[in-house]
Amino acid sequence: MVRIFRIYYPSRVALLVATEACLISLSFIFAAYLLFQSDSFLLLRYDQGLLKIAALTIACVLGLHYCDLYNLREIGPVSVANFRLLLVLGLFAISVAVVEKLFPGISLAPGVIFVGTVLLVINLFTWRLIFSRVCRTEALREDVLLVGDANRCQELASLIGGRGDLGWRPVCYDPSGANGIGVEDILSCVRRLRAHRVIVAFNERRGRLPINDLARVRMAGVQVEDAATVIEKLLGRMDLRFTRPSVLAFSSGAEGRALSTVLRRLCSILLSLTLLTIALPAIALIAILIRVDSPGPIVIRQPRIGKNGRVFYARKFRSMVKGSEHNGFRPAQANDARITRVGRVLRRWHLDELPQLLNILRGDMSFVGPRPFVPEWETQLEQDIPLYGLRHLVKPGLTGWAQINYGYCETLEDNRRKLELDLYYIKNVSVLFDLWIVFETTKLVLFGRPSPEPAQQTNWA
Repeated sequence: MVRIFRIYYPSRVALLVATEACLISLSFIFAAYLLFQSDSFLLLRYDQGLLKIAALTIACVLGLHYCDLYNLREIGPVSVANFRLLLVLGLFAISVAVVEKLFPGISLAPGVIFVGTVLLVINLFTWRLIFSRVCRTEALREDVLLVGDANRCQELASLIGGRGDLGWRPVCYDPSGANGIGVEDILSCVRRLRAHRVIVAFNERRGRLPINDLARVRMAGVQVEDAATVIEKLLGRMDLRFTRPSVLAFSSGAEGRALSTVLRRLCSILLSLTLLTIALPAIALIAILIRVDSPGPIVIRQPRIGKNGRVFYARKFRSMVKGSEHNGFRPAQANDARITRVGRVLRRWHLDELPQLLNILRGDMSFVGPRPFVPEWETQLEQDIPLYGLRHLVKPGLTGWAQINYGYCETLEDNRRKLELDLYYIKNVSVLFDLWIVFETTKLVLFGRPSPEPAQQTNWA
């Protein structure tokens, strides 16, 4: 797997992005050569042609990403993937044509965009067909040996089996010999299966970890990993069943480093001021609509728990009927009768959170971080969920890793899952990770949250 911005991606996904970026660039470079022959060098070198092609490549790759064409788990059947690809390329061609018309000074030479786009369509469709077939070959399968207790091995095997984008084939091994293979030493088993990596999955390691066998496996050049670490990489969250507070003490996150703290604060201020400036007309319109839709205040203030357990008052546009919390705080649920007509629209597009930009400027919140909740709810969750208090090690945020990967919390299990995502963020916090979360938040706001149902298996597996 490849680590980018503290997030792990399957090597196949990284390879697909890299190769398609090259194909996009080469399509326009070859188009220039077809139209201008030897003069294409002058176009590309002295007319900033390469820089313009680089901008086109970035725009096209971002469009493919925004339509989930690099999410090989949820891309769906091949027909759906092809439709999305055609849609992205069509919108890309229209957008480039509009920009070229409005700003002719920044466009490529006449005809290059058209010919390049035609070549791009042919190249990407052909490459995706080849790539999907190559990924299904046995030569690119990676055998993974799962060493440990049968129940954990089976759980991990199920998780890996559902990730066709990994190209891993799990084999369970129980050292006791009661289940799975377990009739030979681990190194012999690795050699016989030609396994590429070993994942250790014991419920309790003390006195049971075959450290000598694992050391020999590692010295033989085979990668050895812990199950909790693998789950963290695959899911982007820390499994509470096997997470200890000491994990954060030895983490590589940048929270607490002076330079990183200052940079993250500056980024929060700049992003908040920029968004406030852009959203001023929308804020005025929202205020009018709330006032017309139902009686009550336009902006409400609610107590929230911040960094180190400090209470502050978060501002939000009112999205519920007046007096909806007189009987105590109760989180919103799907089809909640307390939500107003305007409130449903605000919540759908997350516009009710805009006043919290003022909290960010005051220093109560950061732009990115765990979402803050009311004190009574936080107190109850700390009693019900182990390690819940660790959320307060960083400032709460307007958006966050848990927000872009999980919906509203309605049950205790929802809050447990969100905590696992928050702990992953706290462990890996950095400026670049924050910027990536902001980038993904725009995708969430524009296109909505993906379905939580398991994705249909595709031909990428």
